[in-house]
Amino acid sequence: MQYKLMAIDLDGTLIGREGVIPPRTKQAIQDAMAAGIKVTLATGRMFRPSLRFAQELGLQVPLICYQGALIGDPCSREILWHQPLALSVSREVIKLVREAGPQLLVYQNDELYVEKTSA
Repeated sequence: MQYKLMAIDLDGTLIGREGVIPPRTKQAIQDAMAAGIKVTLATGRMFRPSLRFAQELGLQVPLICYQGALIGDPCSREILWHQPLALSVSREVIKLVREAGPQLLVYQNDELYVEKTSA
């Protein structure tokens, strides 16, 4: 079977705690692209922080970010598709998170917002 697309997760898959792509992994991805396989990232991360890894690998295929809620072009940095939560759903999720107690983090327009910081 000839694969046409390889979509790779970042955290815990492509990169470890040190936040770098191992040379052997980078070479395997380069070999796959040289064989004609399109390679992209599929991550829960925001688009802009994902770009550095896409650029390091020379990826030209749109990136899948925010668990699939945003697709962006790593070359032009254009957002090709974005499906954020509806405002009513967002408000309900915020309410539930506050009731449950974990720290609230919100992503909007490729920016991260935190309700409180710890020092």
